[in-house]
Amino acid sequence: MNICEHVLSNNKKNDYINSANEKGVYDAINYLIQNGHKKIGFIGNNEWSYSFKKRYQAYIMYMEEFKIQIDEKFVWLDINLKGPNFLEDMDYFKKKIDVNDTDFPTAWICANDKIALAFMRSLSELNIKVPEDVSVIGFDNIDISTISYPALTTINVPKQQLGVKAIQQLLYRLESPTKIYEDIKLSTNLVIRNSVKSIT
Repeated sequence: MNICEHVLSNNKKNDYINSANEKGVYDAINYLIQNGHKKIGFIGNNEWSYSFKKRYQAYIMYMEEFKIQIDEKFVWLDINLKGPNFLEDMDYFKKKIDVNDTDFPTAWICANDKIALAFMRSLSELNIKVPEDVSVIGFDNIDISTISYPALTTINVPKQQLGVKAIQQLLYRLESPTKIYEDIKLSTNLVIRNSVKSIT
């Protein structure tokens, strides 16, 4: 957990600063729908961070709001990619991906860019092309997402602004310890690159 994810447990009271995860997922789903996608999977892990859990919850909420059916078979919440060699860890995906499954989603939202990049590499190893066969959207807009092939469409998180805001809030809290606690969300934005194909 980083300083910007100063998360409250149910029994704790303090300020919370994070990106607008819900807006990011909304933008991702809306963009996929605009491009004709109606089978949209999700990959994440609710045990990793509060943000991952919020992104999954937003996926469920907005899929229902857009009246897009969720296939639980393609909601994967047990991924465990960690460390600097995350792109080499493809066993997880190779066990999950069934190229012969006619219900396999045309598009996927991943809880962060590392997952998305590892997923795209695994698809490539199985001769499934992105975005020709499967479209992928990540989350966070890390540097490597700009140089991947294809370049990854993702949700940009204002990392520098989050750090600045976290420090400002800590200083404010030191001066105003009795003020009401704040839940602050900084806006995200969709960064369109080359990993989503229109199928309309």
